[in-house]
Amino acid sequence: MKRTTFLLLPLIILAGCGKGNFSQQAAKGASDTFAYALSTNPTTLDPGIVQDVDTTELLWNVYEGLVGYSEDNKIEPRLAESWTVENGGRTYVFKLRNAKFHNGTPVTAADFKWTIERNCNHAFTSATAGSYLTDIVGVNDCLAGKTNEIKGLEVVDEHTLKITIDQPRAYFLGKLTYPCAYVLPKASAPTKEIGSPEQAVGTGPFKVESFLADQEIRLAAFPDYYMGAPKVAHIV
Repeated sequence: MKRTTFLLLPLIILAGCGKGNFSQQAAKGASDTFAYALSTNPTTLDPGIVQDVDTTELLWNVYEGLVGYSEDNKIEPRLAESWTVENGGRTYVFKLRNAKFHNGTPVTAADFKWTIERNCNHAFTSATAGSYLTDIVGVNDCLAGKTNEIKGLEVVDEHTLKITIDQPRAYFLGKLTYPCAYVLPKASAPTKEIGSPEQAVGTGPFKVESFLADQEIRLAAFPDYYMGAPKVAHIV
């Protein structure tokens, strides 16, 4: 489970009291469940909107992008199996791996194009797309409401995505590690903010099972994760 990110905070096990046998119930689930504390409610289930650190670290387990950071802080493949840099550093051609969304549908280049255009749409009002995606040709026009399509995104084929940026930028891949570049399923994701566990469909090692505000969010292992099934059944 190399890919899975946890926010490692101290666990507090409450002693049982009365007839509830709480401590026995907690211990029973400990072998297949990882629990940790969040200081506040998650602010959103939508990677296109998230800004705060706690929620971002939570959603890292649910959604993914083309690339990510390795344990030694270097860019490494995620849903992009490989890529080449062309056109003097202005064009990136990504080859996608065979991966599935939590609903079983395959990830395609069209899903990435649609997701980035969704997050950059003027009506969506993402506070992060303007910070991380404006190097891509056409994103500024999309954010301004002049168009709904981004010229710098091209679906070459089902598993090949071409991204053209305005000028060579050595840090561009690093910007694609931010959640507003994480893919959603074009066929089922809402164009407005994701508002329920059922809509929170990603490709990560865990999927959102339930969310009870002020109390608990529960993630369940995704057995078809492309890097192998997680070693625990749930994160709470």
